[in-house]
Formats: sequence, structure tokens, C-alpha cells
Amino acid sequence: MDQLLDERSEPPGGAGADAGDHAAPGVAGALRGCRGAQPQSHESLQSLRHSAGAVRLRSGARRRALRAGVARRDRGGVRIHDRARQRVAADGDRIARPTAGAADSTGGVRRRRNVGHAGPVLVRWRSDRVKRRTLYLYSSVKGTDLLGKALLAARAAARGWRVYLGGFVEILHLVGRDCAPGLLVENNIFDSKAERLAGLKDRGFRIADLDEEGVIYLDPERYCAEKIGRRALEATDLVLATGPRQEGHIREHRPRAADKLRLTGNPRFDILMPGARTVFEQSAGAIRKRCGRFLLVNLNFNPANPGRRTDMVAKWRKLGKLATSRQVDLVRRWVDHKKRLMEGLQALLVEVARARAFERIVLRPHPEENHDTWREWAAGVGGDIEFHYDPQSGANPWMLASTMMLHAGCTTGIEALLLDLPPVSFAPEPDSEFRLQADSVSVRVTTAEEFLEQARTWETGGERARAIVKTGRSLLRPYIENVGPPFAADRILDAADGIDVPETGTARYAIGRTCRTLADMATAAGRRERRRVLDKSSNAFRIQRFPGLAVEDVRTPIARWIAAGVLERMPTITRVDRAVLRLQ
Repeated sequence: MDQLLDERSEPPGGAGADAGDHAAPGVAGALRGCRGAQPQSHESLQSLRHSAGAVRLRSGARRRALRAGVARRDRGGVRIHDRARQRVAADGDRIARPTAGAADSTGGVRRRRNVGHAGPVLVRWRSDRVKRRTLYLYSSVKGTDLLGKALLAARAAARGWRVYLGGFVEILHLVGRDCAPGLLVENNIFDSKAERLAGLKDRGFRIADLDEEGVIYLDPERYCAEKIGRRALEATDLVLATGPRQEGHIREHRPRAADKLRLTGNPRFDILMPGARTVFEQSAGAIRKRCGRFLLVNLNFNPANPGRRTDMVAKWRKLGKLATSRQVDLVRRWVDHKKRLMEGLQALLVEVARARAFERIVLRPHPEENHDTWREWAAGVGGDIEFHYDPQSGANPWMLASTMMLHAGCTTGIEALLLDLPPVSFAPEPDSEFRLQADSVSVRVTTAEEFLEQARTWETGGERARAIVKTGRSLLRPYIENVGPPFAADRILDAADGIDVPETGTARYAIGRTCRTLADMATAAGRRERRRVLDKSSNAFRIQRFPGLAVEDVRTPIARWIAAGVLERMPTITRVDRAVLRLQ
């Protein structure tokens, strides 16, 4: 059974042995392969000090150490670099060894032989001894919501929170272990999550629900049935509404959530405000220089072109998202509508390409679509139609760089207005029951001829464009609370101040035969859960949504926000896993 050393106990060596926040991430990842005996007692822990010898690694740990860049090959095998060993020692890591062995005279690591153990057990103490509230944030789609979560994390750190920010699966594994309880911000609270959320609640966690797509939905009853499960709601402390419309629908269809509801807005729209949007300027300039005068087409056809090639209706019925026959029929009609819309848009783009109204046409698909469908279609059409998708960035810099932006019922139509850009919507069925909010706030066209007529007189910064933006933004108020200041991030943190989030020190983790560090959350013991969470999707599809997380992915935008006056200081940012960062 995994063992977590009691957080309240003092690490061997007393107060002076606490770990720094800048531990080398590769060291823990490399050393996790050094499996061995479990600690017999606190007295058996010995400090790891710099010594003349090198720490020897075994089998699979060698490959991990080499990939992490903290080891080298020599005639004696794979050894950890001297600098890496010094950083391990400086971080206050401990070596646990059974009572039958002892450290050598230099305080280094002496490998045990012929005692039935594979090597030493490294116990990593990560304790800053300062009790703080802990906030857990995950990004489901890196290009869509990471920057908003990064802004929320930075503002939380400025208020004294300890924040873990990372990928969806990695954060779920982190909170699923014996880590410090805190506030977990979930994206939707399906009833399928009820058991997990109840378990976290029993461990002292607080749960907040923040829907990243709470602006666009068709039917309020189906929305609440799908995304706010009755059982999961019982374990939830806060339900954060993006706008007054969503808040009213939740009150109507989930009356038990009334005392948990807070109207906050969503941080993904904070980053579109003047000042905060400066994070996109450099990328937008590079795109504009490379692409010239181009039409950006933001696609959103996941129901008709799913990335996992599955029947969406059958899948949602299996997951319990469609509770009634009425909801099943509605979704089937919706999927058929999206198929017709997709075919109509393809025909429109062929006509626009022939007219050569733009230097090029850039297709940017939804992260959950099957991208091969659009690649093959663009290659078959040829001409000036290009396919582009970068999982590291979202659509915002592309919209800022574009001459004109076209969508077909996508949230990017709303984001364009918040960037002070006039969006155009392809809506060939104006009386359709599936006309969405993004269509209503955009300039609507039904044919290629209508679109080309708009394109001939289109000026992004002209008087007509400014009038379109002003009218569209006024229509957004019922849907988005943070169309203007204050930031949704601040409203969310104010709401969190109203609930009892426990204050704890940083959790301590161990590496051994069964004990693991934060960097070991995605090992074989957790792979079954990883496959379940991701619905057995391919690795390519996972990368398409969230390709990983580097420190610079967060540090660079924060630095630009500081320069723009949005933030006051740079938080301490530490990598604790492949796709998890800690800010404080």
C-alpha cells in the first residue's frame, strides 16, 4: 500500500532540512526507478550529501535519467551528473535504507547487495512549512483554456495560495493520491464523477465547478442534465456561472445549487480584455507577416466529425448524458444539422477560393475534431486553402492577425467580439432550432455570394466594423459576466474566500517499491485510470488536445501581463511533473 509520511511530523534533521521549491524535476523522475526497501522508521533516514562517488541507476531508471538530462553514460554504467546530485542534496531529499544497511563514511549512497532489495529508497520531502491554501487547476484543451487558468493561478499566488496547474489527467492523478487537500476546480460535474468527488470531499477537499463552455448550449434542461449531475452536485461547494443566463438556467433546473451559485464569469475571457490580450501580440504579428491578407475559418464540427470516430449519440447515452428520449432525438437532429452545415461550408469555401478574394484561406479545426478529414479535403481542393492547427496555441492570435474571420456556430465568434473584431457566421438555415448565441452576435451569411459581397467592402478597423463590434458586445451581457472589468479570476478567488479551504504545508511524497513522488503519478499503477479518463483514446488525440506543459508556457505570458500592468509580480514557478507546475 502506498505510504505517505504524516505531514505533521518533522522531517529528520529538523527545521533546517526543508526542501527548496526549485527541485530538479528530472532528478526525481530518474531516481524513481531506484526501487528498494521501505523505511523502517524515521531514525533510519540518512541525509544525502555530496560525495565523490556517483549514484548508480538500475535498468529502466537509466533510460528515464538519460531522457531527463540528469545522467551520463560511462564505462561504469549510467551515473547521475554531479550537479544533479548536488541539487538533490540541496533540496533536502532523504535516503531511506533498512536497518541492515548503513550509509558510507562520506555520507553518500552505498548500494546494498544480496539482501533481496534492488537499491535505496529515496524519500523526497517537499515541505515549505508555511501553511497555505492549495488550489488545483487543470486545462482540458491547452490552446483554449490554459492562459485563462494561468492568469487565475498567478492572481491566486499573489493572494497567498499555493497553486498546482497542469493537464487534465495529471491533476486528477495528483489529487487522487494522498496530497494536501485544497480547492479543486472541475470542468463540469457529471454524475460519473460523483464517487470520485465524494471521496475527495471526505479527504478535506473543496470542489468548484467551472464550465469552460457555459456560454453556448441549445437546451437548458439538457445542459443541466449533462453537465451538472444531481449526485455530483452534493459533493460540490461552488458552482461558478459564466453569465446571468447560465445562472438562471441552473437555478431553474438545479434548485439545490442555489446556495452554491456564484456569478463570476470565466477566466478564458479575462485574457481578451485590453492589456491582458498583449500576450497574443507577438504571435499575431508573426502570423500576419507570414500569411498576409487571409481569411481565417474557425471550425466546430465535432458532432459530425468526431476526433475519436465514435457515434456521439451512442456514447452520450452510455455515459448517461442523455436521460430522456426527447434529449436523444434533439441530439440526433443536431448531429444531422452539423453534417449539413459542414457540407455547405465546404462548398462555400470552394467558391471563395475560386474568387481569389484573399491571398489564402486558413482552416483551423476544433481540438476535438478529426483533423485528417479537413487535411484530406484541403489537399483535394488545392488552391489557396491551407490547414493549420497548433495544439500549443489557441485561435486568438490567428483572429487578431486575420483580415476576416468566418465561423459556423463556434465560441470563437464570441471571443472575436471580445477582441474588438467583427465575426462573420455561416448560417444557411436562419430559422433553424440550432441557431446558437455565436450566430446571433455575428454578421450572418447564407451563401457564398453573400459572403463575397461582405468581403469586398470589409475593413477590420473601419467605422462599420466598430459598429458591428459595439452591437455584438451589447448582446453578450446575458451570456458573459466579464465582458469588462473586474476579472473573473478575482471574482472566483473572492468566492473561494467564502468557503472553508484548509491550510496545509506542502505534501511529502516517497519513492520506493510502492511509494511515489509527484513526478511518478502516471506510472503503471495509474495507467488503468488514465485509459478510463481518456476513453481509451489514441496518444495522437491526447497530444492534439494537451501536448504537455513547460514552465515557459506560463512564465512568458505572466511576464507580459506584468509588463502590461495586469499583474504585479512573478510567482515562483516549479515543475513537479511532466505536465504539472506549482505557483506560489
